[in-house]
Amino acid sequence: MDQFHSLLLSLQFKLRNRFLGRMPLRRGSPKLSSRSPDRALYAALLQSIFREPTQQFEWIWDIGCRNWSYVESLTETFPNAKLIGVELDGNRRYWNLYRRRDVAQAYAQKIRKTKRWAECHFSDFRAMRVGEWSGKTNLFCFFFPFVSIRPCLKWGLPKEYADFSELLSHAKMLSPNLVNIISFHQGPWEAELARKAYTQQRMKIREIILDQKSLNGLWVYPFAIHGISATSTF
Repeated sequence: MDQFHSLLLSLQFKLRNRFLGRMPLRRGSPKLSSRSPDRALYAALLQSIFREPTQQFEWIWDIGCRNWSYVESLTETFPNAKLIGVELDGNRRYWNLYRRRDVAQAYAQKIRKTKRWAECHFSDFRAMRVGEWSGKTNLFCFFFPFVSIRPCLKWGLPKEYADFSELLSHAKMLSPNLVNIISFHQGPWEAELARKAYTQQRMKIREIILDQKSLNGLWVYPFAIHGISATSTF
């Protein structure tokens, strides 16, 4: 059943990116919320690892950034870094006919107006190659990545996009000499799969657990969020 479901989603994904989602259906930029509801949660997640704003990193990567509605939490945590958002499914369309990429680009433009560097790529992260960030201090952020097939299928992507270990491997390739990664996972079951992926990539990890209380009610689900920070030297 999963195989058939994945094949169907693969066809839909190709149609979305080759035909249905390529053309904008609305003129102008979408109206942005004055304060995105995601911003507070993501700020709290980042603060659980970085207790205060840090200038430790030159490039911040947000892999699977969706519409990037929380990007301001990244600018606050990393006040001098360049920001790169990467979204595979940028042509997914909302009921108001705007696409994820339209909203993400609007948020990136909002950040650029503050004289910050922010750019969003709508492609497969695994297809990105070494660029100007090579040799710099990079941090790769994975907020709730797919670590197993079922959630990937549930959110409308074929099963080949559920290989978290492959994403970690590619991050290591893009950041030679030293790679820094943080990821957040829903519940102990996803955290266990994430740990296995990190172990497979021979990375050292530190883990924290965040429940509803520690997130000040920003997380409404009964299971905790597991945050993992990892490094790997070559």
